[in-house]
Amino acid sequence: MVQSLKENSVFTDLNYLDQARLLFGNEAKNFDLTGSLYIGKCQIAGRLGQVILTNRKVHGGTFGFVESIKLTSTLKECRRKNMPLIFLLDSGGARLTEGYKALGMFRLMFGEILQTRLEGHPMMAIALRNCFGGASMIAASCGYRVGSE
Repeated sequence: MVQSLKENSVFTDLNYLDQARLLFGNEAKNFDLTGSLYIGKCQIAGRLGQVILTNRKVHGGTFGFVESIKLTSTLKECRRKNMPLIFLLDSGGARLTEGYKALGMFRLMFGEILQTRLEGHPMMAIALRNCFGGASMIAASCGYRVGSE
């Protein structure tokens, strides 16, 4: 997968589903959109895993209330089913314009990320273009990180 990233200098210019297809093949057709997140399951190193892509074209790829709720339930499912996670991050982090409601839910979601990491579930973050604020906290919490040029 990392080799695919290195060989495609225009990877960050592709739309989000094409990025997933490049990395995961035809498995990437079953992604659901929730706010600024595409979430889907793909085969990762022979195991069913969860892939989360941020869509910077929707609110700068930020995590608002709705995205944080969805990601919280996704993280719990991954722990319950022992599924690895890959984040493709092109995000400004938490969506501050939604106020305390979104920030509170982001805090709870980030707690789930830390719990997932502490329980030893494999997590990888691929920083595409933008990865700052809360998105950089997510990346820093992952056991594996890859940055694009």
